[in-house]
Amino acid sequence: MALALRGQATTRDVPNAINRADGCAAEFLYNDHCEVELSPIGWGEVNPPPYFKPGYATVDRWARDKGESVMKIVRDILDAKDQAICSIHPRAMVFDALKLMSKMEIGAVMVLEETGAVRGILSERDYARKIPLQGKHSRETPVEEIMTPAECMHTVQPTNTLEDCMVLMTAKHVRHLPVFEGSRFVGLISIGDVVKAIISEKQSLIDQLHDYIVGKIG
Repeated sequence: MALALRGQATTRDVPNAINRADGCAAEFLYNDHCEVELSPIGWGEVNPPPYFKPGYATVDRWARDKGESVMKIVRDILDAKDQAICSIHPRAMVFDALKLMSKMEIGAVMVLEETGAVRGILSERDYARKIPLQGKHSRETPVEEIMTPAECMHTVQPTNTLEDCMVLMTAKHVRHLPVFEGSRFVGLISIGDVVKAIISEKQSLIDQLHDYIVGKIG
């Protein structure tokens, strides 16, 4: 028999692994209907990674509630980063922003008012395209003149996956994504942060599969 994933579930929510459902062995099948083929094989000593449970929209959500290892999301990157957010005032000079980015070894800085309100983001690309090419001088130009304004920023939420970030960065040709929880700004992630997290995730998966295979054979 087959058990279909419902709600907002997509093929991305279906891990390519053995799964558990109603005490039977189950293997997720990648197809247009996101079906799970059930078989009468008992589990014995096998304890596989993430499983599906009826009533949850996605595998990731249920697995997280159970404390299981699942695909990393933006919140995981923020939790691993220094919580301090580098920012510059919109009326500060571009030169000061460049000094800050050089000191912190970062490629972009958030532009915030004294109140913490987000005005935009300033990246090295903004500088390269809008200062020398337009005959301006960084010591005489305020950040607000060349920044990418808040309404034009490409943003993500803490619950977005790493895949979501890579798709957005690739499609929009950006290297930094401000993170908002509702209307509240909570952090900034870079393409370097995402790539590092993906490499760590893949290595973790390899280690889990290795342990599973060794344990099964042994």
